[in-house]
Amino acid sequence: MLCSANGNTALGFDPNELVDGIVARTQAITSGRLTYTFELQSFSGNRPSIVKFPEMTISFSDTSWAGRQKDRSLVQINHDGYFLEFVQTLQHDGSVRSGVTLLPPRSLESRTELNVPPIFAGSFWFQEQLRYVQMHSSEFQRVAPRTIRGLGVDVLEIAVPADDHREAFHVLLPGLKRGGIIRLCVAPQLGFVLPCIEFLTPSRQLAQSYNAVEFTEVAPGIHFPRRLWMETHSAAGAPRYRCEFVVRYELINQPIPDRDFIVDLPPRTRVQDAREPGRAINFRLVENRSSTNVAGASSAAVPFFDRWRNAIIVGMVIGIIISIGFVVSARRQRHRDQISASTTGASRRSNAGDVAVGARSCR
Repeated sequence: MLCSANGNTALGFDPNELVDGIVARTQAITSGRLTYTFELQSFSGNRPSIVKFPEMTISFSDTSWAGRQKDRSLVQINHDGYFLEFVQTLQHDGSVRSGVTLLPPRSLESRTELNVPPIFAGSFWFQEQLRYVQMHSSEFQRVAPRTIRGLGVDVLEIAVPADDHREAFHVLLPGLKRGGIIRLCVAPQLGFVLPCIEFLTPSRQLAQSYNAVEFTEVAPGIHFPRRLWMETHSAAGAPRYRCEFVVRYELINQPIPDRDFIVDLPPRTRVQDAREPGRAINFRLVENRSSTNVAGASSAAVPFFDRWRNAIIVGMVIGIIISIGFVVSARRQRHRDQISASTTGASRRSNAGDVAVGARSCR
């Protein structure tokens, strides 16, 4: 296990005070900007499988947040009452196609991707785990203090019944279906961070662990780790899966510049405004435009659907007019033909009568 039984600890807090400190640490971060990489490893085969994700920079303040991929091919912004996703893709001919989608607001806490921005670093990875600890704070028991990589910690444990395994562990593992144990290693001297969280099976085998190292004070009383990782373990204790963040912190609990929540959209960017459920407006930008006013552009744009609908209506009207004109013209032509035929027949009858009169006169 990651926690050894040696070392100094302790500032002498009781379990309730430790849990209160852990919860307070999760609420202490109100704004920030950080850059991180994420790596996913699998050890289930003969050769480890590694997937590396592009470097991302995340800025957040109140309900606004923005994530930017290092190569600028993906930008996500939640600001001004809507969520915007800007994507640039390289085409076969070397050109770049730009597209942006507008959606209803999306909170940073609602994201569920495994590589969700690690603003939780030094605490619980999942809100469900934190909620369970809060609900059962009075049930934690102190066990022997330990040392983790030279850092003294207080250790708390709580037994989780089988009926609570979903709420307590969040990540569902076969070894934890019958319940288990939550072990929290707390460092009060670093603002109540959690350098180690362990989930144990009922037989006290390690099933999953969350670790954080290389802590730095990034704001008064707030310490963040540079590296943090989660491991899922086999029945024998060996890691099977591991996902790791490497983080660089720039601003914590400081004002975030407005430009962090803005992206410039180039001409010919395809825009889909889907902020209203069941209705989407699609159009293309004709000039460079800031993300702060692209929503206003959509309200003035004529949707592609409306354009096609209007074109169809106009085409139908023109077709009807042409058809009516053709029918009227055909009827007039038939009428003229009938008049002409009547006139010709009368003339012929008149000539025939004159010939008959002449013949009788000759006799």
